[in-house]
Parts: sequence; C-alpha cells; structure tokens
Amino acid sequence: MRDNHDYFDRQLKDSIDIIACTIDTPPSLLNNIKSEIYKKERSEERMKGTFASNRRIRTAMAITICMVLLVGGAVGAKSLINKNVKGFISSDVSYSAADEELIKSLGFVPRMPETLPGGFNRTKIETADYLDGTNQARPIDPGQKLVNALYQNPKIKDAAVVLSVSNTSKDSDMFSTYEDIMINNVKYQYKSYEFYVLPSGYVMTEEEAQKERNREAYFAYVSGIKEKEVRIAQCIKWVDKGVYYQLTDLKNNLSKDNIIEMAEYISNQK
Repeated sequence: MRDNHDYFDRQLKDSIDIIACTIDTPPSLLNNIKSEIYKKERSEERMKGTFASNRRIRTAMAITICMVLLVGGAVGAKSLINKNVKGFISSDVSYSAADEELIKSLGFVPRMPETLPGGFNRTKIETADYLDGTNQARPIDPGQKLVNALYQNPKIKDAAVVLSVSNTSKDSDMFSTYEDIMINNVKYQYKSYEFYVLPSGYVMTEEEAQKERNREAYFAYVSGIKEKEVRIAQCIKWVDKGVYYQLTDLKNNLSKDNIIEMAEYISNQK
C-alpha cells in the first residue's frame, strides 16, 4: 500500500506541475482520486502533444501508427501518450537489417524476414525501450524490449504493414476482443477494427469516447488534416516461444486472408 501511495503521490505532483516535496498526501485521498487521474490521462488536452519530431511515441500500437502515417504527415497520438504512463517509447535507433547488432541490443532473435508474401519488402527497423512514465530517462526494466519492422509494397500506393516483436506481453491487448484462428497448432488472434484519424483540436463525440473506453476502436490525432477520417484497419498477433508478435495493417490494403498468410509465413521462418 505504501508503494502505491508513493507512486500516486509523485504522479499527482507531477501532473499538476508542483515542485513541493513536503506536501503530504494521505493514502485515502490518493486512492479516491487515482481513477480520476486515469480518466484525465485519456481525455485532457495536454495529452494530445505532437511527438513526431523525436518519434518518442508510447506503446507498440502508437509506434506502429507513427511508422505508417509519417509518410503523409506528423503524428500526435492521443490516449496513449502521457508523461505519467508507463510504456514502450521509440529509442530513435534505426537498423537496416536484422543483424547481430540488433539481436544483441534486444537480447532475443526476432523473426523479421526481408520480404513478406504479396510483394512487401522490409524498409525500416526501429527499437523501443520500456520506460517509467514518472522518469523517462530511466527504463523500468532494460530487459523489456520491442522492435518494429516496416514493410512496404512499391507497386501499391501507401501500402504498408508493421511487424512488432517483443519479449513481453505488455501493451499487447489493445482491444477487448479478438478472433482466435488455429493454424498448425499455432493460435493467432485476429482483429478488424475502426481506426479514427483525427485533426488537431478535434473533440470526440460521446459515442466515440465510449468506443475508446470499451477498447473497440483506435484513435490518433494527426497534424495537417482538416477532416476526421474513419478507416478500417486490422491486426493479427501470436506468441512463439515466449516472443510476442503482432502484424498491423492500418490502411487495410490487405484482405484478411493476406494478413493471415503473412503471419503464417513469419511463423514458419527459421
């Protein structure tokens, strides 16, 4: 209980920008307001800051959005960017290949083939570190690693998918439900969902806010657009020998069968 109290004590002071270490906040007070803090994390205007300049975007899904959408504009994520939230943040390190240097930095061997079925070629590899939101300079656990690979098809305009690989399940359950698919004794979990691309300053409707709270859709703020766009996106995830994989198609360029074929292809890599 004391550890929880200390954490929310620091979180509260940081959230309201008070530098006053002598303030004494009783555990009962912090327990009463911690749920409200979490609500604020997902709704306050200050959570909409644009992080595209340094690519420090929290969570695997937000990094995926950054990699796919930066082709057309700067990305500022909404609910998953917050200085008080723990999560994966881009390390601003790119690799040209899944080589020994990358494997050494990760501590595990990711299955990230150079090509995927359908004419998709791997064009970029980026790593991310899992940081403590109360101290962004210090990783919570240096052993928690994530890497993303961007795949593009030069023959299909804007066609891109991102393969995310991690040695931890943290931040992997972005949605409340998935469809289980069994192939060769491997369980894949597939999800088709609404992906909202919102202009800066957009205020969600109550229906949209409810979809976000229920983890039924995903929302991202993008600078440079004037109107809301609602797309259908899809992802598929699976676990292979303690390593967590997720393949995401934000622009819905693939069919369901296409993305399943890609996932199975990755699983079969040696």
